[in-house]
Amino acid sequence: MTPPRRWALAWVTAVLSVVGVACSDPPPSQETLNHHIEVDLSQAWSKAPWAPSRDATGRAQRNPERVELEAAFTLPSAWVGHGSALLIDGLSWRADVSVNGRDLGSSFGGPGTRVVSLGDSLRTGENLIRVVVDGRGEASALIAGTKETSAVVRTAPRLLLRPKGGLINATARLTPSGVQLVAHTAVAHPGASVRFEAWRDGVRVADWGEAPLEGNEARLVAGAWSGPLWPEPGALFFLRATLYGADQQQVDAAAWRTALRRFELTDGSTMLNGQPHRLLGLRKHNAGFTVGLEALSSAGLNLVEFHGEIPTRDDLAAADELGVALAVLPRCDGRIQATRDAVLEAATELSRQDADILAPLSHAPSVLLWSTEGSAINRAGFSVGRPLIANMRTDPMERLVTAWDLPAFAMPSTGPDERFLEERERAEVAPNSPFWVLEFHLEEGQADVTTLAAAVQQSIDAGAVGGVLPGAIDQGGRWADAWSSTARNLGVQPLEMHGRRSASRVSFSGVKPGTMTRIDVPGGPVLAAVAGPGGRADIEVWHSGEATATTPLRTQTVSLRPGRWLNRRWAGDAIQVDASP
Repeated sequence: MTPPRRWALAWVTAVLSVVGVACSDPPPSQETLNHHIEVDLSQAWSKAPWAPSRDATGRAQRNPERVELEAAFTLPSAWVGHGSALLIDGLSWRADVSVNGRDLGSSFGGPGTRVVSLGDSLRTGENLIRVVVDGRGEASALIAGTKETSAVVRTAPRLLLRPKGGLINATARLTPSGVQLVAHTAVAHPGASVRFEAWRDGVRVADWGEAPLEGNEARLVAGAWSGPLWPEPGALFFLRATLYGADQQQVDAAAWRTALRRFELTDGSTMLNGQPHRLLGLRKHNAGFTVGLEALSSAGLNLVEFHGEIPTRDDLAAADELGVALAVLPRCDGRIQATRDAVLEAATELSRQDADILAPLSHAPSVLLWSTEGSAINRAGFSVGRPLIANMRTDPMERLVTAWDLPAFAMPSTGPDERFLEERERAEVAPNSPFWVLEFHLEEGQADVTTLAAAVQQSIDAGAVGGVLPGAIDQGGRWADAWSSTARNLGVQPLEMHGRRSASRVSFSGVKPGTMTRIDVPGGPVLAAVAGPGGRADIEVWHSGEATATTPLRTQTVSLRPGRWLNRRWAGDAIQVDASP
């Protein structure tokens, strides 16, 4: 981490360049960064297409076909890293990115996070990032993940500052032989090594040691884990990886919040940490993830399915904290309607997209299941997900990969018969592959708890590992309340979300717009935020205890207090930091 004295000098350099002491615009700065810094630009963007306007009834209006975004900020000299990137989530269809007038080309959308390399485009002092999002369909709907011609970015693009040859990712998973740790770097460093640690609230709870870097990968199998397992309270921690060169000097360091757990399919039953864990839930509602949590809790269910979309960072953080299981189906056949030939032709690009999908979810213990639509109903016996399921098996964290989704109406009420077996065969699924009930389609007037429970049980008897119920939100609270005892009878473990811990919040005020604020926590990530027009910047961090808050004028120690989840909303007191002169 950057020492406070060096930080102060960096800000002086930045200010001098802004007021014109330099004779001309500075060239791209020399790389000075030896650790990751995650920068929140959400308050600095000129527009917010991720928050679409709404009509008088509250319904979100369609986005325009073209949106231009700009974010201006001042970068301290100690923060320049030539491996830095702009992260764009949920892009449809195309984004053209430029930094300080330099065109960085186009990135095409689709599920997952697009990583736009910034190279040496960032410089000490003032910087301007411009993003033009175009939704006019210059790629196939299969690649973009939608047929709509709207310019969409689901969340505010984020800035990741890091050295050019630094860490790309590090992951931890629980195996029968112990904790398996893997780190990848952007380039090979002969003689380098990576140290793996676990930190919680400023305390190092595990020092797993160092592993040599072979090529651009370091692997280490450590001892048994004696700490709590997700979704138990206290299970979340920071996985910290530090990359050392052959001279033992730090090349890079980063931390990712994660947790350890065991999830497996045994004798047709899903097992979480050695105990049966039936998966039954609802589909994410258009009103948002947190809206559906109320119905999930009152119905005694434990899962949310993201159908044809990827959870946002906020969704993942909430699910990890609340103990909510997630099932993710990245592509929806009905929204794309691609032919078999089109899917096979696009296999290479879709494989790249799958890697983009996996990367940000690789630390989320709440994602228990990947699924792909595989029913032959109105699909000519083929699903866009079929050839892609092998990609999901490369996920570094243990998750169940269901070989197919099946609408419950495809199963006769008497149970599986020739039609069921034919559907399985036409969907190109091995006889013993697990399947997931996409949703329960019932005739008019049949949506009562007894009928639904019978359909769920039939699916379980036929080998389903779980499913998604209809109407949990749309049919009102009474429907959900009636499920509380029925879900238990089906073996669903109810959630206990109320009062669980959430992140701490720091709110900076009196900050010059466009300048950066920063929070450092022991063993955790370095987080920063650019102040918006109102001179405010807010940062959330999973930490309780002392932290270092830095603004252009001063560095101070603050004591962070975590929030709590009350009625599926964050509750607590944000730490106030006044950055006024």
